[in-house]
Amino acid sequence: MLAGMRAAVETLYSGRMDVVEYLPVEDEKTGITAHQEVTVLENVPCRLSYGKAAAATGGNAAENVQEIRVYFAPDISIRPGSKLVVRQNGMEAAYKASGVPRRYASHNEVALEYFERWT
Repeated sequence: MLAGMRAAVETLYSGRMDVVEYLPVEDEKTGITAHQEVTVLENVPCRLSYGKAAAATGGNAAENVQEIRVYFAPDISIRPGSKLVVRQNGMEAAYKASGVPRRYASHNEVALEYFERWT
C-alpha cells in the first residue's frame, strides 16, 4: 500500500531540481580552504506548490508573502539553508530551503524562500 501511495505522489512531479550547498573546499595547490557552491544532488524529480499569498505587515506598509513548497521523494535529504535550483513549467528559479523537511512515508516537503545570497 505504501509503495502505491508513493508512486501516486510521484506521478505529480513535473519539475527537476539541483541541490547546492555552500561548503568549505580546500584548494589542492595552495592548501587554502574557502567556501564555494557545491552541487550535491542533480536533476531530482520534484513539484513546486504555491500557497495563498498572505499580507504581512512590516511597520506601516502591508507586504504580500507567497507560500512556496517543494515536494520530492522520501529517500532524498536536503539540509536547511541549501540552495535549490528548480526547473518546472519552462521556468527556472533559485530558492532557499527555509527549514527542516517534513518527512512523510510517501514524500518529503520543504518550505522555500526566494534565494538572494548565502548567509
